[in-house]
Amino acid sequence: MLSRYGLCLILISCSYSRDLNALFREGVEHQNANRLVHAVAAYREYLKLRPQASAVANRAAYCFEELGYPEIASRYYSQALEYDPSNQYAKDGLKRVLIKIKAQTQTEVLPDTPSITIGISTEAVKEPEDTVVRRLYLLRNNQVYTMLTDGRDLRQFSEVVFGAITVPQKGFGFLSELAKDREHPDGGVDRDLFYYDQNSGLFQALSRIREDEYHPRYVNGKIWFLRRDGENSQLFHIPFDLKKEGFEDAQKVLEGFDSVQRFEIDRGTLWFSARKMRGEPFRIFRQSDGAEPVPFIQGFDSYPEFILSPKGDFLALQRVDSNIRSNFLLADPTKQERIPVLVEPVDEIFGVFSSDSERFYYSASRVSLKEGWDTVLCEFDIQNKHTRVLWKHNFLNRNLVLDPENQWIYLTSNYDNNFEIYRVHLSSLKRERLTISDADETQIGFWPLPSW
Repeated sequence: MLSRYGLCLILISCSYSRDLNALFREGVEHQNANRLVHAVAAYREYLKLRPQASAVANRAAYCFEELGYPEIASRYYSQALEYDPSNQYAKDGLKRVLIKIKAQTQTEVLPDTPSITIGISTEAVKEPEDTVVRRLYLLRNNQVYTMLTDGRDLRQFSEVVFGAITVPQKGFGFLSELAKDREHPDGGVDRDLFYYDQNSGLFQALSRIREDEYHPRYVNGKIWFLRRDGENSQLFHIPFDLKKEGFEDAQKVLEGFDSVQRFEIDRGTLWFSARKMRGEPFRIFRQSDGAEPVPFIQGFDSYPEFILSPKGDFLALQRVDSNIRSNFLLADPTKQERIPVLVEPVDEIFGVFSSDSERFYYSASRVSLKEGWDTVLCEFDIQNKHTRVLWKHNFLNRNLVLDPENQWIYLTSNYDNNFEIYRVHLSSLKRERLTISDADETQIGFWPLPSW
């Protein structure tokens, strides 16, 4: 007669076996249908329960290899060999992906110049010991590259051609649009929309986004986006669902507005620039917890671009005058004070807040008949209203990004004819150039590393 303890073990064993069999069948089914991302998810769960399953590790490795991730594939081939050293399939696979990794990996050696440090500095300020290893991403010729934050280990992430990368959202990664357009049955073109999943470290196909849909954002389990209607736009959202194609069932968010041109969402508050009637100037509104939208600032002839601080306690408003020149105004939502950052407007301006919202960094450029550009990179202390110059030169800066510790500011500059990545240390003002190529670096940011 079986004891109660023995019967419990049998039941657990049967349940465990059924879970493994179900996961294996699910993975094989997805793999046979070429749904490799979903196959990987099933195989990874299987291997958590039974890491010694070399055949499953080989399947996972194959899927990652086909998806264009040779480094991850090498880990799974190695796992298969750890438990089965004579596994010829894993040996061949590992040899193959190591060749691919070697071909992809490239560290750029940059020539020195007397005016700026090129590449990696031996005098670089040490980061805190608990700082995690981070990577930057950059968009070059519509392809994503990644590198360490000091410029080392530059490598192409994928052969996929991307059109744009959306700002990362914490815990989610970022949305990306394929650059290669496809014909839409109703006319126009569609773009494939992807997202980066930090759990798997993979881009996953999300949906097809129409030509008139843009500025996609993931917030609180929903995809928010703008949809054009002639010269106007409206704000929509739809629940996030990997299995759903298109945004046809999306719900309109705001009623009573002729056009919505920009939006950001922070801590349950929706910020957006809009007008209620054609011919009216655009205003910035805020809406909290589904209440009626409240106008925050008004009086712009055209809608203002704005930057929301990380803590949601300041807006940087980019105001454009009649001469198409720009200035930043810093506004506290709880006060009526508007702080002009520059004394006079300029031709090109870009900005970013520090993570504590206490400082605002900006690059301001004026056209110079003599030198091309007069550009200054500055730090603005919001509380003390004090400006500190970080770098002055005769070139154009774009794409300002701060590292999470607020130690370095990264940017692209056409210091050497085309846009390359530079960084400036905020304490020592030491400057380093991180890339050199014949193509422009059109977008940069911090890469959300996978969680495994």
